Amino acid sequence: MDIEDKRFGGTPLGWALYGWCDHPLEAHHGGYYEVVARLVAAGATVEREWLADPDRELPIPQKVRADRRMLAALRGEMPR
Repeated sequence: MDIEDKRFGGTPLGWALYGWCDHPLEAHHGGYYEVVARLVAAGATVEREWLADPDRELPIPQKVRADRRMLAALRGEMPR
């Protein structure tokens, strides 16, 4: 579940969070919650340090903290 791609070092969970965070405003991004929840439930490691990195180009930490659905998905809970 935590295999990293060779070019950027991203994991499937990391890429799902990037996609969720960087979607066009008009795009429906509800599927990202389910993907994240399924990855975590299957054993993907939630790297708290990676999530909290303030130097990241996307505001992933701020968006995660402000989104109850994503916080639940990061615990492996399926979104409603």
